[in-house]
Amino acid sequence: MTEPTRKIGAITIGQAPRDDIMTVMTPHLPERLEVLQHGALDDLDGTAIAALRPDLSKEREEGDKAQHSGSSIEYDVLVSRMRDGSEAMMTHGGVVPLMQQKVDALEAADVELIVLLCGGDFPELHSNRIILHPGKLLRGAVESVAHGARLGIVMPSDVQVNAAQRDAAVRWGAHEVFVTHGSPYLPETDLDDEWQRVSADLAQHQVDLVFLNCMGMNEQMKSTIRQGTGKPVILLSSMLARTITELLH
Repeated sequence: MTEPTRKIGAITIGQAPRDDIMTVMTPHLPERLEVLQHGALDDLDGTAIAALRPDLSKEREEGDKAQHSGSSIEYDVLVSRMRDGSEAMMTHGGVVPLMQQKVDALEAADVELIVLLCGGDFPELHSNRIILHPGKLLRGAVESVAHGARLGIVMPSDVQVNAAQRDAAVRWGAHEVFVTHGSPYLPETDLDDEWQRVSADLAQHQVDLVFLNCMGMNEQMKSTIRQGTGKPVILLSSMLARTITELLH
């Protein structure tokens, strides 16, 4: 007897569809599964999207002040992919209401669970369905193996590095943490050089374990880091897919 098709929802903070992410996730998902993809920026025009972009000079200044003073601020820069493949930056506060609209739409579509295609924290979101937060999921996995290790974290943008470095020891539980950046959204011709640089950076800092902290990072980027460092590399999207399968089976 053929099993019925299951249905889940997926929300990106950029624009849907995210075929780049689904290419990584699909091999680890159940065969008879329909994924309804929604993007927080799907319904916005260029002017509205530009209004969500953070003031990067202010973010860097705030991050530097917090780093030097030891204080903690809520880091507000998020990075995602647009439908045309370009990179988009937005503020956390600006995108959350748009994400909630997509959560509500997926509830109405009667999905079994909702997956966020972003490694950021979104405690503001609410639903009567399970919302799977990959950042929280992977944090637990990293914490379970990172104690006493030197952890390398790769963020998608350089403007996120200061805050990630400042919060990393508490957030991840590692003995030492080194944060660098590598964009998965560069033109194809520039990606190899970008990720060779990231790999060399991590190898120079002699990390024991690497966490790729962006859903847009893929198996090729993981392979480059693994070859360059010789260390284990955790890829957010593939581990998320395996968790979805476990929840549905």
